[in-house]
Amino acid sequence: MTSYVVKDIDPARIKPILQVAIARFEEHQTLRHDLADAQSQLAQRKVIERAKGIVMKQKGIGEDEAYRLLRKLAMDRNAKLADVQDKLLISPRLSLNKLARRLLNYINAAQRRAAADTQ
Repeated sequence: MTSYVVKDIDPARIKPILQVAIARFEEHQTLRHDLADAQSQLAQRKVIERAKGIVMKQKGIGEDEAYRLLRKLAMDRNAKLADVQDKLLISPRLSLNKLARRLLNYINAAQRRAAADTQ
């Protein structure tokens, strides 16, 4: 949004005009920040859903179980869920089959560690 002040300006009006301009700028910046956050969250969610789909297909398990496995993997690595999937899925050098194998290897290793910890 753009605002213009035309004609002669009374010096007493300058401060309120600047205050409104600053408030509008801050509001605009907040909206831009919120939009960027929402876009980032959506992108992370897409990565998680893609990884979950691979795990579900390869292991023949349901959505909840796949999510639980991926969440456990992230917790074991002390990382955000989306960051773990990002590292596993977003790699131009790997085909989808290699990505699935890599993801399943990580999950299987985490399951073996968890089983060893319970013994």
